[in-house]
Amino acid sequence: MQLAYSKNTSGLPGIQHLNDKVIQQPNFDPKDLRGLNTTRVSVKEKKAVELEVSGVVHQDLLSVLKEAYMDESASEFNLRGFKQMWQCKKGSEPIRVHGEVYTSNAFLDMEREVLASPPEPGCDLEQVVAPIMAYSDSTHLASFGTASLWPGYLWFGSQSKYSCAKPSKLAAHHLVYFPSLPETLEDEYKQHFGSAPTDSIKTHLKRELNHEIWKVLLTPEFLDAYVHGVVVECADGILRRLYPWFFTYSADYPEKVLLASIKNMGTHLCPRKARRKLVEKARKKFFKHGKPINGTVVEDLLRPDSSTAIWNAFSEAFEELGFNYFQLFVVDLMHEVELGVFKDLFTHLIQMCHAMGKDTVQELNERFRKIPTFGRSTIRWFVNNVSEMKKLGARDFEDLL
Repeated sequence: MQLAYSKNTSGLPGIQHLNDKVIQQPNFDPKDLRGLNTTRVSVKEKKAVELEVSGVVHQDLLSVLKEAYMDESASEFNLRGFKQMWQCKKGSEPIRVHGEVYTSNAFLDMEREVLASPPEPGCDLEQVVAPIMAYSDSTHLASFGTASLWPGYLWFGSQSKYSCAKPSKLAAHHLVYFPSLPETLEDEYKQHFGSAPTDSIKTHLKRELNHEIWKVLLTPEFLDAYVHGVVVECADGILRRLYPWFFTYSADYPEKVLLASIKNMGTHLCPRKARRKLVEKARKKFFKHGKPINGTVVEDLLRPDSSTAIWNAFSEAFEELGFNYFQLFVVDLMHEVELGVFKDLFTHLIQMCHAMGKDTVQELNERFRKIPTFGRSTIRWFVNNVSEMKKLGARDFEDLL
């Protein structure tokens, strides 16, 4: 295996390398090569070496749901969807108001689908859809060092966004802390395969780890509740049958492509196309035939759809339920707009000002300093020169925009 992953193993250098590093070694025994087939390796995926990652802190997904709807704060939940309308004046045509999960078309369609399904035998309880809004974002814990954390949270769309924005409401529910690959990974990998893991192998293992965590979270009990519901005594003391359905998953772009099992900066994204067979073939080439994960054989299978050789946890869990998990991943305004497109645009505008002369940059700073505050912490006073972009957070770019 070390020879297979080494460079310059073809032609005369490869022959010399094989002679020096393998054949001439004192512990080399030709009997060890009996039964070896260079085109087919007898090691199957289920027999592949496993890396154990311990200390995964998480809560039961169904328990989080029950606690949220039994809590006092659930008295503010909107358990039924509706269309919110606004009328400017008497006699004018009503205008549809969008702003909450429970007033959106997506939720109304979801609720309609659940209510149209046959009720559970012998159950006449009210059926309620519990829209789950997941969020995760890895973060550094200090300005210096490598201390980091990767938390995963849940919100419920039944609660108004105005309540969710108040820290005192405790609307965010801790679900899981995603672990990183252990520091001993390279040592264990070299012990088994004779060489350190490549960057592509580390990326593959990181993807595998994330989806294995989600496979732990998506328990059989939760999937059963997804289809048949779970009876919960809500905050008002009334028993209801709740159906926990995923509504959105918010994450920045690197996490989004990891969760969706697509390539970073892919060029031919086609998430609606059937990909399970391609993933199965690619994993077979990697695990059974020993082909490199980023080699030509595997890449030729996955590149047309910008896929990765990962068994997606959401795909496995919801495959038979007709749920398209690609629809989960919504636009992340903070990362994709404020810290993404607008940050790049503002940087380009400052570069244009520099090209036009120093006075132009100074005029830009002066104009921003003259902008008064607006609302309660809506737009803050610009104290520093905005052209220097010193330690600006997402809220600062939002104010600049």
